[in-house]
Amino acid sequence: ISSDEKTKFVTITLNNDDLDDVKCYYTLNGEDPNYSSFRQLYKEPFAIDRNYNIQAIVTKEDYFNSSIAKKTIDWFQTSKPEIKITVLPDENKVMAEIICNGVHDSIFYSLTTSVDKKSPVYKEPVELTSSSATIRAIAVRDGWKDSEKASFTFRKSDYTCMTPTFTENKNDSTLSISSSEGASIYYTVDGKTPSKQSAKYTAPIKIEHNQTIRAIAYHTNLLTSQEGEHDISWVEMNSPRIVINGNMCTITSDKPGATIRYALSDDHLRDTQIDYQVYSGPFQLSKKQ
Repeated sequence: ISSDEKTKFVTITLNNDDLDDVKCYYTLNGEDPNYSSFRQLYKEPFAIDRNYNIQAIVTKEDYFNSSIAKKTIDWFQTSKPEIKITVLPDENKVMAEIICNGVHDSIFYSLTTSVDKKSPVYKEPVELTSSSATIRAIAVRDGWKDSEKASFTFRKSDYTCMTPTFTENKNDSTLSISSSEGASIYYTVDGKTPSKQSAKYTAPIKIEHNQTIRAIAYHTNLLTSQEGEHDISWVEMNSPRIVINGNMCTITSDKPGATIRYALSDDHLRDTQIDYQVYSGPFQLSKKQ
């Protein structure tokens, strides 16, 4: 029995000297052709499209049957699957898609252990919810060898925007925010949770007072980042300016919107219990103040 892997044809050659009235029977399922009900009469080379265990005998009336010739065909193997990771930023999901470009009947996959034909059958993209996972898959087809096992190690951090980081520049009282390249950063300065409806970061933020800045990053090809937070606690107010014109006192600050508190006592620096007043505008001084 000879075979040609390129043409996918099998030929059975008879070596008997006397070929008159000789018949050749063969099976494709590994059964003994002397007795199998599935045996076929060989007439000419035949094409195959799957793996077979071929067995053949030669018979002739008044002669013993020949010994069995055997040939195992194992060329046919299903193509190795390809595992593709897709991020759905709008849904903040990561999906694993398993593709087999060659002919196959089914794909089996596993996210936890080794994969075999008892594993779940792949039907549609699978959401990856854990921080890491090893995806394994095989493709199978009846009569073909199983494909090589495909394997892919998934780490969620590789598909997630970097948590925003903050860089202070006290020389010009600004704060810079950075994340993954190409990401859009949104931030708040009032302690509220940031979202796409918050202010979009486009340039360093001018810092005029102590505050908590919270930021989050979005990307068209990545999951939303974790929230970053940064406290500004180094801003100090300059001393207010006191101007007395006659008996009128005016107090101003170089910080617009600043709240000014004042006391009309010589002892205010030593008395920690003194009740300061909130400045609301110029006021008149008495002779004793």
